[in-house]
Amino acid sequence: CAASLGTRVGGRLTGTFGDAAFFSFDSTKLINVPLKAGFVIARTPELLTRICAGYEAEIEPMPPSHERRLFALGVAYVLLTNPWLYRLYHTCALRRRYTAETSALEPARTAFYRYDVTEWQAAIAAPQLARLDAIVARRRSLHAKYREQLAGARHFALPPGDRDGEWACIRFPIRVQVDKLAWYRAANARGVDFAFSFTHIACPPTFTRAHALGRAVLDLPYYDKLTDAELQSTVQTLRALDQAA
Repeated sequence: CAASLGTRVGGRLTGTFGDAAFFSFDSTKLINVPLKAGFVIARTPELLTRICAGYEAEIEPMPPSHERRLFALGVAYVLLTNPWLYRLYHTCALRRRYTAETSALEPARTAFYRYDVTEWQAAIAAPQLARLDAIVARRRSLHAKYREQLAGARHFALPPGDRDGEWACIRFPIRVQVDKLAWYRAANARGVDFAFSFTHIACPPTFTRAHALGRAVLDLPYYDKLTDAELQSTVQTLRALDQAA
């Protein structure tokens, strides 16, 4: 259930349908922790004990050197929420690059999946969990505003609406029907970035539909701290690109 924390199906929270469920906290999820974390729930204490035993056997304590590096990366991540610093970073570090540079699968377990979560990461997650309902409500509001204000576009398709008010979406994807990367560059030149889009999908080449979607989908700026002014700027940019296409 990595991406569906806070979402309901028929009034029931995802993660409560099976014997156990695993949720993710990273920079693209509803709750985000620099740079990765998560949690597990289980139906019975006995199953949770078995899961914890497997965790203890596989996960190592984080070495102090790696924790310091991770903390520095986390500080940089927070600083980049400043619009001017992000623009500088994007210009210097991300020029001509896109998220998910390759479709190759990485079978090796990286450092993000080897080490235990630190206390400072847990301290960042806890307040977000406490205001989960407010985060979900804001995202639902943004989702509805995007759909309302981008309706009728000719050159991109919108995601479906949240008819029953049950979703806690972590992205707002549009399916571009023209050159996706040309739109990426044109929007970025106007101050709107789609950096959390996947230019390539990490899956086998035989998954042709997944790759076709990867070539067409752009994720709009979409997080609970997005202001109404920023949303309006994104909408105006997309409408201008739609008219010019």
